[in-house]
Amino acid sequence: MKATDSSRFSFSNFEFFFRKGKNKISFIFRKTIYKISTVFVIKKCKHEKIKVKGEMVPVVVSLTSFEPRFKTLHLVLKSLINQKMKPEKIVLYLDETVEMNSIPDKIRALEKYGVEIKNSCEDFKCHNKYYYALQDYPDKCVVTVDDDVIYSKNLIMKLYSSYEKFPDCISAMRTHLVTYDDDGNRKFYNEWKWNYKKILEPSFKLFPTGVGGVLYPPSIMPEETFNSKVFTDLCLKADDVWLKFNELKKGIKTVHVPSLLPSYYLTEASDINNLNSSNVSQGKNNEYIDNCEKYFSLKL
Repeated sequence: MKATDSSRFSFSNFEFFFRKGKNKISFIFRKTIYKISTVFVIKKCKHEKIKVKGEMVPVVVSLTSFEPRFKTLHLVLKSLINQKMKPEKIVLYLDETVEMNSIPDKIRALEKYGVEIKNSCEDFKCHNKYYYALQDYPDKCVVTVDDDVIYSKNLIMKLYSSYEKFPDCISAMRTHLVTYDDDGNRKFYNEWKWNYKKILEPSFKLFPTGVGGVLYPPSIMPEETFNSKVFTDLCLKADDVWLKFNELKKGIKTVHVPSLLPSYYLTEASDINNLNSSNVSQGKNNEYIDNCEKYFSLKL
């Protein structure tokens, strides 16, 4: 796993094993535990049978992908099918350049278990995972997920339980806390408190990140969310940033969904065209945030 991937997880997803360590030895130990756990989960997912029984809730799971990641995509979809609490459907949005006959049989075989494949989308990159589903299913809760992550069986159950408690908020498994300096100026993205778990009430200062899974209540997002001309100019490679500013504009808070055990594990596909390397490591998120602050006339 590449070093850049650590910012998506910071290994805090495995804090149930031990307290955070601040020295290099502890970091290496935590990283080793993370890698071992991931190998085990991926192996288990490969051999696990499809389980169709379970309570179904009015949730549509949405994700997007592209051909270089198809090799492990069936494992991601399988982890979503095998949820303890079942979504009504799982929709895979592909751009219009993807031919159906290029999709591997392992993915197509999952269509009979509620996976729907749509390959007529304009290529809005990462924005595709929310852009179409929120409009196609306005009366449903929409859960967005990533295409390079295997999810725990409790993902939908935890997110939906949070929605029942906070129906007017965005529920997210992974959130960052936006931080400020002594003069009240927003700090750079890399200086925020990542994977922040201490605020369990709805807050404007929590920033949801898509990798963990995010639930959007029915018709909660404003119409501006779907202004593709604007978001392609401001932040084409940062859907999280665009969504956050639309939420702030409408006065929508975010709530962190706690989990004692890890809720997601990166697959090997995470090394392919990883947006994190530019958005985080190269500081592009700061540029995207500045762009949105100017456009929305809002301070994060």
